[in-house]
Amino acid sequence: MRALFIVLVLLVASSVARAEEWVVLRKPPEIGEPAPAGISVDPTSIEILKSGIRRARVKVDFLSRRLGFERYDPKVLSFTIWTNSYDCDKKMSREDSMETHWVDGSVKTLDLSKNPKWYPAPENRAADLSFDFVCGWEPK
Repeated sequence: MRALFIVLVLLVASSVARAEEWVVLRKPPEIGEPAPAGISVDPTSIEILKSGIRRARVKVDFLSRRLGFERYDPKVLSFTIWTNSYDCDKKMSREDSMETHWVDGSVKTLDLSKNPKWYPAPENRAADLSFDFVCGWEPK
């Protein structure tokens, strides 16, 4: 009976867990390439609020830069996951929260939701591919 209870608890817990499905918008560069970090968006995280504001999780991957430094310092940033809000009509975005994932496996979080500052979408859209992806996303 106890085994059945444990199985049921694990089943319920696994159904509650968030399933991330990262769509790569820009691949991280290879080791030694002088290129910007990779950018991915989790489309399962995209939500459209009643106000029309969209919210999504965006991963900025420093993988290539990290690999060269791992042997020197375990406290090197691996990747960051931002929860961003997007006002597609006004072409503005803001950061709501940030998770920093380090090479040693530690994760630090920062709640930025109290910061009311909105930033214009970059004129050079290649700088942040997430804006066009999230604003162009259509619910199924």
